[in-house]
Amino acid sequence: MFRFNPGATIVAALLTTFLCSAVHQESVAEPSATRRFEVRDDRAYLGGKLFVMWGLRSGNALFSDNITERHVRALDNMIAHGINTIGVYLQGSNGGYPDPAAGRNGFRSDGSLRPEFGRRLEWLVREADARGMVVQVGLLSPRKDQELVDEAAIQRAIEATAQFLVERRLENVFVDLCHEFSHTRIDHDLLREPDGQEKKARMTEWFRAIAPAIPVGVSPDELSSTTDSYPDMGIRLIQKEMPIPAEGNGFVVNVESQKQDSYENDGVFSEGMVQHVLADCARYHAAPHAGFLFHAAHIQGIGNGSRTAPHPEMGGYGATVGDRGIRFYFDWVRDNVGTWRWPKHEAVPAATETEGEFPVTREFEVRGAQAYLGGDPVKLWGLRCNSALMSAAVTQRLIANLDNMALHGINLISVSLQGTDGGFPDVNAGPNGFSPDGRLLNAFAQRLESVVRAADERGMVVCIVGMMPRKDELLRDEAAVKNAIESIARLLETRGLRNTMVNLFQEFNHPARIDHAIFREPDGDAKKAKLTAWFKAIAPQIEVGIVSNHLTGSAIDYPGCDVRMFHAAVTIPEGVFSLNTQTPDEDMSGNEGVFNAFQLANMERTWKLYLEAPSSAMLFRSPFVEDVGGAQRTGPNLEMGGSGTGILDRGVKAYYEWLARNVGRWEYPRHQTP
Repeated sequence: MFRFNPGATIVAALLTTFLCSAVHQESVAEPSATRRFEVRDDRAYLGGKLFVMWGLRSGNALFSDNITERHVRALDNMIAHGINTIGVYLQGSNGGYPDPAAGRNGFRSDGSLRPEFGRRLEWLVREADARGMVVQVGLLSPRKDQELVDEAAIQRAIEATAQFLVERRLENVFVDLCHEFSHTRIDHDLLREPDGQEKKARMTEWFRAIAPAIPVGVSPDELSSTTDSYPDMGIRLIQKEMPIPAEGNGFVVNVESQKQDSYENDGVFSEGMVQHVLADCARYHAAPHAGFLFHAAHIQGIGNGSRTAPHPEMGGYGATVGDRGIRFYFDWVRDNVGTWRWPKHEAVPAATETEGEFPVTREFEVRGAQAYLGGDPVKLWGLRCNSALMSAAVTQRLIANLDNMALHGINLISVSLQGTDGGFPDVNAGPNGFSPDGRLLNAFAQRLESVVRAADERGMVVCIVGMMPRKDELLRDEAAVKNAIESIARLLETRGLRNTMVNLFQEFNHPARIDHAIFREPDGDAKKAKLTAWFKAIAPQIEVGIVSNHLTGSAIDYPGCDVRMFHAAVTIPEGVFSLNTQTPDEDMSGNEGVFNAFQLANMERTWKLYLEAPSSAMLFRSPFVEDVGGAQRTGPNLEMGGSGTGILDRGVKAYYEWLARNVGRWEYPRHQTP
């Protein structure tokens, strides 16, 4: 069975959020120094200890606040699999498909460092340091060098980066001054042959005059005539299929292994491609003087064929489009090198879990006007994450964010087996977890269980959406609908997944998009009762409800209903526990995660309404969280992101911070006073 353990603890979550808050300010007085990364002869050291480098190339990790956050949330799983280095670029790398130039530039045209890029870089570097990790900081990229006006701007960019790293005391780093020196796409003469040795040495001297202790190098373009060494380099950098230099020639890092997947079909590998990657791994494992940064479209591209990249999450094994990912690399490093706990890799302990054991989670139940979890009364505050089951990587993305959600007061999430509105650019982009005859697909069942169990570890509840208007026609007939409902019930019952409630159908009697008659009026009460009876015959203890479309007048309550579920601005029922499964959108698909003052005021009015309604709960809905792709091409964005003040500050941080101030962090069974 698929099991995902992010390796995070509550302490780690608290540290993460503290650091996030600190570095999201422009400056902190007298910053503490990180561990120092050094190169001595043919070996690397971190904090004075020998450092064996296994990494990921994440060239676009500084793209936006939420993408940097996404990488931060993935670090614990990286070190659990032995990955202790991450490579990022201030001038974003190849943006993949559909736009190779989608990466962002961290420098202004005069070479000055944009403050938001410095802030994100420090955040990532300090989070890496907290885990005993190293960050490769790349500066110039062939796709962006022309955005610096002249050689003076290049010098300023190099010096500004060096100054930033020194002033902020960020020492667990090494620097690639120019990726793919002498590439055919490079515009500036300084960054290409002829006279490459002198040019590289000159750029190195600019950097070293300010930051003499930070190892610095220049990575060559593999296909050019330039060399992989030059006078006074501090670290030797190579790429792709370049041979590993023999010992005695310095510590060497392959900063970009040969990519095997394509941006148009990221995270999918043939058997031969996987074997190519693992052969690279074996070569570098046998070379103690060399480090390895694995490169894949799955990790680096923005959007891509999957529409959900970049993925610092490992995802699946990469065998098919339904299993996109690079887990084979994560697992190889863990199994052949060990998990990472600074200052060394450690052997993986033998598994102790007995196959076939399904521990029962805390039970969610409703008693009149009160919700209970594990027998304790709870007040639920939720976030709608209905696209989170669409792939292994996106499910892992959700799990990696649960600690931060709980830290800000969120203790309820929703996920959907038939996705939701896919948003911009494709409303139908959401996934479907059922076969035409109604069988729950194994991959979706496994992802759902991993989310439910991860939520239970944090004392959280999961609202599971069964079917949706945009996808109901993918079930062949009413018998398939029955089979789908029974499949959900059987999974939850047999696997002991009790910290759940089920929304059997979202927007019953939708005026336009429903195909099956059983999801439409007339006779809505009887039809809803029939759907519920199919479920309850298998899982009688799990609470269920059905959400009617808010415009068509179909009733919220019906015979057999456990939870009165509704959506949008419908009046909250009195005297019973109820759940708003979809608060009104205030941001827009295509411009998700951006809110004006009027929209923020509307949202706060909604949140206050539920703060004053002890018997009701809500799932905050935002296209930023749910849309597949979106304006940034990076959704669903299950990170809180920025404050939503503009297109460079996209996010739903306003909701997180309002909860933290008004509700308090969640520590089961209650919120802690802010």
